[in-house]
Amino acid sequence: MKIIRVIDACYPVINGTTKEAFCFSNELEKRNIESPIFTSNIGAKNLPKMQRIENVLIVRFKIIFKFFRFFITPKMKRELRSQTADILHIHNYRGYHSHIAYKIAKKMKIPYVINPCGSLLGYRKYLKGIKSLPYKLYDFLTQKKVILDANKVIVESIDEFNEAVDFGVLKHKITLIPMGIDVKKYLTNRTFHEITEKQPLCLLFVGRIAKNRNLEPILKAMQNLTNVELRIVGEEVTISSMLTSGYLSDLKRYVKNHNLSEKVLFIGPKYGDKLIEEYKKADCFIYTSLSENFGQTIQEAAAANLPLICTPVGFAKEIIIPGKTGFFVDFENPNLIVDVVNKLKSIELRRTINENLKKVMQKSYDWESVIKKYIRIYTNICDVNN
Repeated sequence: MKIIRVIDACYPVINGTTKEAFCFSNELEKRNIESPIFTSNIGAKNLPKMQRIENVLIVRFKIIFKFFRFFITPKMKRELRSQTADILHIHNYRGYHSHIAYKIAKKMKIPYVINPCGSLLGYRKYLKGIKSLPYKLYDFLTQKKVILDANKVIVESIDEFNEAVDFGVLKHKITLIPMGIDVKKYLTNRTFHEITEKQPLCLLFVGRIAKNRNLEPILKAMQNLTNVELRIVGEEVTISSMLTSGYLSDLKRYVKNHNLSEKVLFIGPKYGDKLIEEYKKADCFIYTSLSENFGQTIQEAAAANLPLICTPVGFAKEIIIPGKTGFFVDFENPNLIVDVVNKLKSIELRRTINENLKKVMQKSYDWESVIKKYIRIYTNICDVNN
């Protein structure tokens, strides 16, 4: 079986979607299923066109020009036409590469699968009025066929399932499979310490720093918390070409103006083992995003068995049982965050949550169980197509 994965960007560009696509291909290759990644050369202009990273062959195509978030790579179109594939697997919905892969799949009668990766209706949370027009115009001009004609639409959370239905995807075409994770990498013999001025409770935020991540309530809560440190790991990313940058500067300005510089630390981006170390050093994970199709860093924090303090978005809704694996907080209620953080100063509560998360993550989200579900989908599609 050969599954060609198509995505706008891949390593060395690192975000939730690129990590997801790479991990899927890597896990398939480990099981002797060929799964190269076709992508653009964004962020990789000095790297070779073809590069093998771990088990995965990444094929990069030169961008001729960009229009909004459309990375035009004409040579990918020609290369895809020359390939023999059992299935095309597309990541993201609105984009040049997803559209080209769709066109080729239809013309060559190749079945295709798509992971929308939060790209269907999530823009409504942060784009209003005229700024949302490019998204609506694309849907109107294409009649949403890229996603509506797919053999399977794979979503990662209940929120994304409902979003796909609202978008017009037939329910029988949608399958919910969460992102897998190598749980063993995140396990640690955690020390549950008393909270003191010398050893404060360490809160951790990890994610792309963008307006929809909604970090302001966390910073406001920090004004009323004692013996608590907040580490913010990530870099600023503009999630839409219709938005301007500057959010990270706004957050840093707020921290300085409210004398929080000793309690709130901006760490910058971390990757690989260095990021895993951040999870292992922390006591709790906090995430107050406005929207999330999945929330990979929530899953990583759960794999590290950190008590979760999250708004009810994406994976948080799947994993949080209030009081047992974490707590839900409101999008705009710093006082509730203060109350929850103070509860988690209890050693016994943190230890209980740690054990509960360990059991759940190993049972349901390790790669072995997740990749079996994908292989079953691929096999069923190929059987029907043949």
